[in-house]
Amino acid sequence: MKDVSSDIRPPIALKKGEFLAPQYKTSEYEGLSIGTTEYASSVDTGIWHFHENAMLSFVLYGRNVEHKGYGSELRTMGSINFYHAFEHHKNDYIEFPSKHISVEIEKDFLKKHDYTESDLEQAVHKSRLPSLTFLKLLKELSIRDDDSNEASLMIFTEFIEQALNGYDLEKVPDWMHKIKEVLNDRWDEHISLEELSNISNIHPTNISKYFRTYFQCTYGVYRRQLKVVRATEYLRTNRYSLTEIAYLCGFSDQSHFTRTFRAMTGYRPKDYIKL
Repeated sequence: MKDVSSDIRPPIALKKGEFLAPQYKTSEYEGLSIGTTEYASSVDTGIWHFHENAMLSFVLYGRNVEHKGYGSELRTMGSINFYHAFEHHKNDYIEFPSKHISVEIEKDFLKKHDYTESDLEQAVHKSRLPSLTFLKLLKELSIRDDDSNEASLMIFTEFIEQALNGYDLEKVPDWMHKIKEVLNDRWDEHISLEELSNISNIHPTNISKYFRTYFQCTYGVYRRQLKVVRATEYLRTNRYSLTEIAYLCGFSDQSHFTRTFRAMTGYRPKDYIKL
């Protein structure tokens, strides 16, 4: 694999709000720059670069292979990555169109909220369903009214706090890992606490007692979040009607699906399709 030193061109330095994408939009919020980058069609990519501020990047759709000093990884829809300030990287886009949501975090924001770049990296590592957070940020970008500044800041800080104040990954009991695996694998099935108790060999009361500690929400909310995340994948394909997606994802009807989807993402399903 080619590294930074083997490139003829030196890495490109990108200042706040700058991207290599042919199309991008950014909005600034008191130490945060939130924006979108789009690759509508095949273009020359794979240029080493770095940003002057720390950065979080979420793949809304599309695929690319990202290269850093330690290796390469495939980024697909739903992937979230963290970049330290001045960290060299490059991206080879292999699917078009591709669209990302990015949050650039200035040093003043970190200082004001008493965060470090390591905190941000840890939050990304421990985040459960980041797509819901980034879709809410994208919605605020489209609204851009007098309340968007505060709303965006609250959405982002809540994302960090929930991750940092949640569980220590190394201390999660094996039975909770098992429950998470079952819920993720069988996201479209009804699973009672009694069944989870039999699977994990843990009393239903203890599952209820500790579920919020490890998942940062109730059992019911987590189940609906999993369904909404899967629904975004179905919506992206344009192969199913809203009624069919509601059925596939286990909602009682299209109205129930629409209400839940909007509450968790800020979008109605038909508006999400337009993205």
